[in-house]
Amino acid sequence: MARELASCPILFPSTPLRRLAATAAALCVLLPGVARADRSAGQGPPGYVLEKAGKHADAALYYQRALRGFEEVWFRFWYEGDMSKAHPMARQLLAEYRDRLATCLEKSEMNAAQREHMEYVNELWMGEYVDQELGGYKLAFARRAEEAEKHGDFLFAEKLRLAAADYCRIVAARYHERCASKLDGQQHREAAALHRKAAEGYKQQAVIHEALSRGDKLLAAVPGLQGPPSLPDPRLVSDHYFRSYVAYHQRVLSVKGDVWLTGRTPQQVATTLTGGGLKHADESARLASVVILANLGAKEAVLSALADPSPSVRLAAARALAGIRWADGWGACHRHADASVREAVKPLLEPAGAQVLSRTATIVELARGLESASAETRAFCQSALERVTDQKKVSAREWQEWWKGLGNPAPGLIRRGPDGAAVTDQTIHFGAWWQSGERSIQGRSNPLLGYPQTAKVRWRGSLAITAPGEYRFYVRNHGEKAAEAYNWKLGGDGGAIRFTTPSARLLINGLPVLPNPSDVAEDAKVNMRIDYSRPIKLEPGLHAILLELDMKCTRAGMWTGPSACLYWSGEHFLRQLVPVEHLVHLEGDKGT
Repeated sequence: MARELASCPILFPSTPLRRLAATAAALCVLLPGVARADRSAGQGPPGYVLEKAGKHADAALYYQRALRGFEEVWFRFWYEGDMSKAHPMARQLLAEYRDRLATCLEKSEMNAAQREHMEYVNELWMGEYVDQELGGYKLAFARRAEEAEKHGDFLFAEKLRLAAADYCRIVAARYHERCASKLDGQQHREAAALHRKAAEGYKQQAVIHEALSRGDKLLAAVPGLQGPPSLPDPRLVSDHYFRSYVAYHQRVLSVKGDVWLTGRTPQQVATTLTGGGLKHADESARLASVVILANLGAKEAVLSALADPSPSVRLAAARALAGIRWADGWGACHRHADASVREAVKPLLEPAGAQVLSRTATIVELARGLESASAETRAFCQSALERVTDQKKVSAREWQEWWKGLGNPAPGLIRRGPDGAAVTDQTIHFGAWWQSGERSIQGRSNPLLGYPQTAKVRWRGSLAITAPGEYRFYVRNHGEKAAEAYNWKLGGDGGAIRFTTPSARLLINGLPVLPNPSDVAEDAKVNMRIDYSRPIKLEPGLHAILLELDMKCTRAGMWTGPSACLYWSGEHFLRQLVPVEHLVHLEGDKGT
């Protein structure tokens, strides 16, 4: 097959391109994992097509992206960070991409500013690949582990957690360390420090995943949680984990209603963990039970773990409760004898100062807690509201009237589709691989799939800024129509490459922020683009925000459903989803 491809003068007219095609095709046969490297492998075909068309600058962008994706993510994980272990043809593929990149850079005659722009765009693409997609849908083990745990598939979850630990340590942490080193060399010390912090965070996550894997192994032996049936093929969860996604999708596609391959519903798992997992003799099993119950939303069970004899289990429960908007849990942590438990909820109770509306999510929940059946919770909420808002009110009614006078703020943005129905979204994060198409994970469906294919959707509300400075905004979207399209074929693989126009528009304070025609990181192989803004200066307070999405796209397949993800970055934090704490809507936003 490789020789046939290499000798094809129509698709690959030049000798170097034929060599690259032959190497890639042979690798797909000899190393099946290469064909499964969804994001990395998807960058080669646009490079081939663009180089053939004489668009050397664009081809260089994709060749650099393919090189970095394979070298820094896929092969790094496959060979556990040691490329000396790599198959000779894997090293040859990287060498071929380096050669094609160098050739295209030379022929493109890009100036320094254009090279810098290419580097920025590909760094943005790498950040999405590493941080948001966790290596793509074939490597994102932590997301699959959560779903396996929710359905009591603990033997499978154990392997996935170990794989997630490897990914955090081998790929993600090292990616951010390399970014920090590069930025240090460019004298960007503050940005470098942010990447070092991210690297340390991934190392801590690796330790947590390893602890959870030990807990999953123990939970698999708890009465009522044994099993599941043997995996379809023991190789699917081998030491390298590269085929685990196959086993995972067999489970997903076997789901009927809410029943996993194990035959257990999440409700049954929660009941068994509450009665058995939280009482397990081993600390790791109890720790895993707390994390799983928190993911299942079993807050009463998590609350009970505050009485655990282990400080690490108590702290895990406190952190989980701090992330759940539940005043009863916050109050229990605040009253706890363990200082580390109290510390977990301390940030929620800090005074808001002049930026009261930036604490909307906390204030709304504390106001709700004033009507709790628990006298302790009511007293806690009254005291906390006074501290956060610097207001003195004597009853729940007075608090409600004061809040209505501010516009009755609530967390999240208001979404409206063609049906006119108003829906509140806490964050804008729709259309990722685990939400789209027939392989959707249960409980994480993409609501955009419920709209007509040509629908227009709007999110309206306010952005709460707490610190003055420059911010960038990013919208991941599926792109509208095909500005340019090419068909390609490489061995048994083939498809269409589509260069799209943006399908999303972002306005802040009524002024257009996105899209900018030249500011986009586009993945033409999978119809995904990230439009990004120039730095915008914002002062503390509320800023009107409007996000519009035109859903003119195909629904076929996993990758091509409608998508909308709203990110931001600032002077003191790396790119991330805009969190619910910074998204607010007022009463008037519901009627527009």
